[in-house]
Amino acid sequence: MTEPIRVLHVFGALDSGGVSNFVMNVYRHIDRTRFQFDFAMTSGKTGLFDEQVLAMGGRIFYFDPAHSLIDNLQDVLQDSGPFAVVHSHVFFYSGLVLRAAKRGGTGAHRPRAQCAHG
Repeated sequence: MTEPIRVLHVFGALDSGGVSNFVMNVYRHIDRTRFQFDFAMTSGKTGLFDEQVLAMGGRIFYFDPAHSLIDNLQDVLQDSGPFAVVHSHVFFYSGLVLRAAKRGGTGAHRPRAQCAHG
């Protein structure tokens, strides 16, 4: 049996918000023998869905606030990859995340930004 394709999702934290809920709903329904989601938490804090992620075979990487975002992400990419895709859900610094992913040899890089008004 081949290893699943790993996708790294970068969040501040995995809490009950629109994007977090959406990604978790997708994660619950995908074929996890073919695709596996891992999560990098730039805040370094645990979140609402962490136990579910671990129970479904995902990994969670908590960034160390004593190190830069780039250093933390490069450590994850080097020590825990390879990842087929890095999907950034952080608004202000997705460019840094995706640049580090590209330098780390990840094939696809996807930023995501969403604003809600009203």
